[in-house]
Amino acid sequence: MDVEKVTSCDLCTNNKARLLCTNFDRIHNIDGIYNIVQCSNCGLIYVNPRPTPESIVSYYPCNYGPYQQTLSRQISAHNFIKKVLKGFYHLVSLKPLLDYIEVKNTILRRIYRVNQETRLLDIGCAKGNFLRGYREKFGCKVYGVEIDKGAANYCKNHNGINVYNGDFLTSNFPNDFFDCITMWWFLEHTYSPNEVLKETRRILTRNGIVVIGVPNGQSIGRYLFRDKWYGYDTPRHLYIFSPRTIRQLLQKIGFKVIAIKYDYSTWDLMGSLQYLLFREKYLPGKGVRNIQGNKIAQLMMMPLGLLSGILKIAGMMVVYAKKF
Repeated sequence: MDVEKVTSCDLCTNNKARLLCTNFDRIHNIDGIYNIVQCSNCGLIYVNPRPTPESIVSYYPCNYGPYQQTLSRQISAHNFIKKVLKGFYHLVSLKPLLDYIEVKNTILRRIYRVNQETRLLDIGCAKGNFLRGYREKFGCKVYGVEIDKGAANYCKNHNGINVYNGDFLTSNFPNDFFDCITMWWFLEHTYSPNEVLKETRRILTRNGIVVIGVPNGQSIGRYLFRDKWYGYDTPRHLYIFSPRTIRQLLQKIGFKVIAIKYDYSTWDLMGSLQYLLFREKYLPGKGVRNIQGNKIAQLMMMPLGLLSGILKIAGMMVVYAKKF
């Protein structure tokens, strides 16, 4: 596998970093051992050396999770936990609380209200299910960017979405065009988050909003499970942000962070437990047991997931920032 060395931090340009751990692809078992390092100045975590842009394609095979999702088949632990919580809150008449802990793949209406006039872009849109859902619910104008050809074709032909198939940095959208841009678990995959956010700012309208979902490098899961933390997803996740580093990066580009919301699910805890017990992820056809999909284990982990969200040490965070 061809690799390249990162010579400086993408956030602060410092060229010194300390080794946190070594890791490998625990999902698809594709060859390669990689160093995960942390900038000695700003604390940004990144993979170094990392696969070249040409070689990293092999780490996204046709059975890569986001490319498999359809509207009728989403069987994640997150959805199971959400269903349990909804039932509980309806039962005890505390449904409004759900609005304060549901953060994944959702634009919180108390922060930004999507309407029929909204131009909404989702970068890394995969098959476009998020965009289709928002178009059906709010009637907004939706656009997508997806680098995988198969997923982009599904997004266009099945979901009827205007999608650019290629690298976001070459998409060439007009200046000040979009009212809201979302990145759900995309920014950590990019070779330069700095350049991605600069381009994002260029195509956002004045006071436009960017919504960024990323793994949380300050999560309790990263400290508990170390190299087996599910959020590392080596080497696909080239960068891992903390609340502080993502805030610093956005401010540097010309955004004002208006909110950071933390996920309540057991997403990273269950995935990390899978790695701790069985070293790698369960996939159909693999000779690996599946603790990650065990409903009893999910229920047992649910209180820790809720607590980590309340304490802002959850495995996922969603950042809202406004262009200024």
